[in-house]
Amino acid sequence: MTLIFIWLIAFQRTRTANWLIPFKRDIIRELSDACQRHGLRFGVYYSYAQDWDDPNSSFDARFHRCDIHHHLPADFERDLDGYIAGKALPQIEELVSNYPIDLLWFDTPKDMTFDRAAKLRDTIRRHRPNCLINSRIFTWGIGRIEQENLEFFDYVSIGDLEVPDRKLPIYFESLDSVGSFYGYKAHGEFSYHTPGKLIQRMVRTVCAGGNYLLNCGPMGDGRLDPEAVRLYGIIGEWMRLSGESGSISLPDMGAGVLQILFLFSGAPCTFTQEGGTVVFALPEEPVNEYNSVLEIRLKAPLESRE
Repeated sequence: MTLIFIWLIAFQRTRTANWLIPFKRDIIRELSDACQRHGLRFGVYYSYAQDWDDPNSSFDARFHRCDIHHHLPADFERDLDGYIAGKALPQIEELVSNYPIDLLWFDTPKDMTFDRAAKLRDTIRRHRPNCLINSRIFTWGIGRIEQENLEFFDYVSIGDLEVPDRKLPIYFESLDSVGSFYGYKAHGEFSYHTPGKLIQRMVRTVCAGGNYLLNCGPMGDGRLDPEAVRLYGIIGEWMRLSGESGSISLPDMGAGVLQILFLFSGAPCTFTQEGGTVVFALPEEPVNEYNSVLEIRLKAPLESRE
């Protein structure tokens, strides 16, 4: 099932504080309804640490509160627990109680504790017990995933723009982008990945046992970047023709190989087999310019072989 999720930054006002002004429409309702009409799952990005509007939030340490909030005294001390109780939890409760949200995607868990994470998790579970929660509700990076904090999330979001080079023993997702940034840049230095590179990064993620989360930032007028749309179209066409491929470990094929085909075109691939060793004869030019895939057909199901 395809999932669409919308980046909702925490400093957006709640309904009781004219959240709908100046847009004057319930954009979350419109987006969730559209996803339901098209059979898509719907998720929302949430980060209390990105709230630059409230000096009590846990926003990035690169910014000094007094530089943004000039009225604050130099010895100001934030009240993060008060912020979570008075703003973050009501916002999350509003989201999960009013909308059919399938995923709450947390980010930047700065200064998160067991008690704070538990309050966020319990609020979600109370209203939507089947709503997925990613690891960034509590911790950042795969290196900090420990047994004691697994109770707070359903799967692991690994590092930004990180694609694994080996199979991982956890439920995880790669957070990739169509280019060198997550947001759209109308000016300045920016580069897009080639279609081949994106498809290869997606295949590496899937072969490692993960989900591939591919981002593009909207333009200033709300439209999707035409180049991102073009790249998505190429990936979609490749998946239509080759998407049923996956990660299968066959350390010993035995004498059971019946046929090998190129999944993209259906053309046969020449091979020889001696005992448990199969040698593929690949053409000089790739069958698909982005990522060629082979389908191996066996003479008998794996479970029936001895």
